[in-house]
Amino acid sequence: MFARRPLLALTPFWIFIFLFKAAGSLHYTLFPILSEHVFPVWVTGLLVGGAAALQMIFDVPAGYLLDRWGYIRTLKWSTLFFVLAGGCLLFGISKITLLGSLFLAMVGWLFFGPGMNAYLLSQAESNLAGRFMGARDTIASAG
Repeated sequence: MFARRPLLALTPFWIFIFLFKAAGSLHYTLFPILSEHVFPVWVTGLLVGGAAALQMIFDVPAGYLLDRWGYIRTLKWSTLFFVLAGGCLLFGISKITLLGSLFLAMVGWLFFGPGMNAYLLSQAESNLAGRFMGARDTIASAG
C-alpha cells in the first residue's frame, strides 16, 4: 500500500503535524496578550524575540541531538514539552508560569521543525521528497 499511496501511509503523522501547529499557533498568539497582564509591553517583546533568538542559536545542537536520539523520540519529547507549556498556564497567569510556558514552548518548537523534516525525508523515496515536503507545508499551514 505504501508504494501505491505513499502520502496516505503517513496519515497519522499528518494529523500530528496539524494538531501540533494548531496548538503551537494558539499558544504563540495568546502569549503576548496574556503576558501583557504581567509584564510591560516592551518586556513581552523582548521575551518573544529572545526565545526566537535562542532557538536560532541552538538549532545546530538540536540537529545533533535529533541525529543522536532519533527523530521519533525527539518529536515525542518536543510534544511533551509543548503539552507542559500549555499546562503551565493552568496554574494562572504569573511571571513564573508565563516564563515557564515560554521556555517549554521554545524547546518544543526547537525540535519540532527539524525533527518533522528529518523524519519525513527519512521516510520518503528520493523521487517523492518534494511531494512529502509540499504536503507537510500544506498541512502545517492549515494548522
